[in-house]
Amino acid sequence: MNLKLKRKLGIITCGFLISTVLFQDKEIKTVNASSNVQVKLGIDNLDKNLDIFEGKKVGLITNPSGVNSNFTSSIDVLYEKTNLTTLFAAEHGIRGNAQAGDSVGNEVDEVTKLPVHSLYGATKKPTAEMLQNVDILAYDMQDVGARFYTYINTLAYAMEACAENDKTFVVFDRPNPIGGEVQGNLLNIDYSSFVGMYPIVQRYGMTVGEYAKFINEEFNINCKLEVVEMEGWTRDMYYDETGLDTWVMPSPNMPTLTTSIVYTGTCVFEGTNVSEGRGTTRPFELIGAPWINPIDLANELNSLNLPGVKFRAASFTPQFSKYSALDTANYPTGKNQVCGGVQLYVTDRDNFNGVKTGYAMLYTVRDMYPDKFQYLSTNFIDKLTGNSYVREGKYTLEELYEIVDKESEEFKAEIENYRIYIPEEPINNVPVITANDKTIKLNEDFNPLKDVTAYDDEDGDLTASIKVEENTVDTSKAGEYIVNYSVSDSEGASTSKKINVTVIKDNEDDNNGNTNNNSGSLPQTGSNVNGSLLLIIISLCMIYMGKVILENKSKKVIDKK
Repeated sequence: MNLKLKRKLGIITCGFLISTVLFQDKEIKTVNASSNVQVKLGIDNLDKNLDIFEGKKVGLITNPSGVNSNFTSSIDVLYEKTNLTTLFAAEHGIRGNAQAGDSVGNEVDEVTKLPVHSLYGATKKPTAEMLQNVDILAYDMQDVGARFYTYINTLAYAMEACAENDKTFVVFDRPNPIGGEVQGNLLNIDYSSFVGMYPIVQRYGMTVGEYAKFINEEFNINCKLEVVEMEGWTRDMYYDETGLDTWVMPSPNMPTLTTSIVYTGTCVFEGTNVSEGRGTTRPFELIGAPWINPIDLANELNSLNLPGVKFRAASFTPQFSKYSALDTANYPTGKNQVCGGVQLYVTDRDNFNGVKTGYAMLYTVRDMYPDKFQYLSTNFIDKLTGNSYVREGKYTLEELYEIVDKESEEFKAEIENYRIYIPEEPINNVPVITANDKTIKLNEDFNPLKDVTAYDDEDGDLTASIKVEENTVDTSKAGEYIVNYSVSDSEGASTSKKINVTVIKDNEDDNNGNTNNNSGSLPQTGSNVNGSLLLIIISLCMIYMGKVILENKSKKVIDKK
């Protein structure tokens, strides 16, 4: 081998070996990095619950959001593992190709060739005829956690149909994407509709499985109900904290998680002549109308200092829905119109209250543009807010906030018994006392609390709360003594610690803890091993490089001869 090449290879090898020793601790720390939580969906737990479906003919209510954690459609999962006979389509269709409000027709699924019955057209409740070839009706769709989202009302009608026709209803549970927080005012039953059937608040804080349990008992549906539960989900999770790969749109106008967060508030604009952003790529995040000055509105809304949200002046042109060329019945201009308005930016979702924000926006637009702003003549706003008092302007915004706060707390208490995913009670760890055995000289001052500390995971430093329960130390006599300590935390959890104190005469050696004599200790490893290994490698490298140099000199001598 060429000597120059040998020299280069030697240097590279030595450098690699040395760096391996120097940086091996850092590499280990990287490998040991913790991984994210992974929620297991209800449909992912099908194998553990196959006994429910054994020997039964199965129907399924689903849409494109009904997938397992590997994005396999629930249709395909159940078709393979159960006797799936019938499919049911909610709003937007079995494949998600229908816009909001569009009627969905009966069809045949192109993949499985199974019949598909529409539950968003002339019929919203499964009929006895539709259920003729079904023993179990299953439900697997991603909800968004808002009262006016129609999927939970499809669920309610399906449960009623199962009760009336002696069928079992099974919910494959999914995360509430906006968590377990409860916000809003209760719906007055007089305003019950397909955008709100029961007296619940706008942000109801339950999974669909929990919601099914709640309405089944509280509103006397009394169907045979089974919930295939998730694993790993907690009430403080937003969807992007579940470890699931990505957001699958539950419907065409719910493109992102942020959409679902603001939807609990801005959906109220559906009941007005203000665009809620349909026909744009940011539905419910954008609101506006041709007669709104975007800068004025943004300034006014930002001046309210609403928690967790900022507003940006924005202009947009809807491609469908309000103020588009397609909406000739209400806005017959023949072209898409430019709307002025604002875009919401949620800056702190834990402190953001979508319902209160929506009401603040509604009141602000109404007050700024009293000659232009209108509620739709159908009074659809009453169905969305669950009452008539918002439309009638019966309360100030502050009074409306008080209603929201009061009824949120009432509803939170009402649903408590129906929660499946209950957080474990926090473990109250006992405090820890740190105190070491001591050796002191005859007649030396002794403070039993010196160098004694206590710490608690919940309360922090408890050193000041340490009590000396027993102290037998007599510094006037040489001998062995004990000191007993105790401490309690704010929850009453207590611990104790005993140390030995040795009193010695002046001419005796102190070998009991206050010396640096390590003759009896085991040799330290770790960093010393690394140091020794490094020295060995450097020595070997020097020997190798010396050998290369000698070979080079020998070659030069031979060449001269």
